[in-house]
Amino acid sequence: MPLIFKILKIPTLDLFDIILTENLTYNGTVKQFKVTLKPNVTGMGNFIVKYFRVNPDGTETELDGPPTDVGRYRAFLYIEKGTDYTDAVLRIVYFPKS
Repeated sequence: MPLIFKILKIPTLDLFDIILTENLTYNGTVKQFKVTLKPNVTGMGNFIVKYFRVNPDGTETELDGPPTDVGRYRAFLYIEKGTDYTDAVLRIVYFPKS
């Protein structure tokens, strides 16, 4: 009996349309990003953006939602395994820039 397997592709940011908040410096507004899968991409698992505060000691604390407070943040895209793609965690942005 022949062995049959499927090699899954690795997700990359170029498979997504990512719209960043216009201003990533602190001004009291929510810093939420819009992420959508490009129309020609199929077989990707579900995905979600997660936001993390970068603490003074360099550790990170996951937030319940997009940040509005003064501070340093990172945003990551968490992707579940799909029929054609592996699971992955991709860094979207580190902000604000210094």
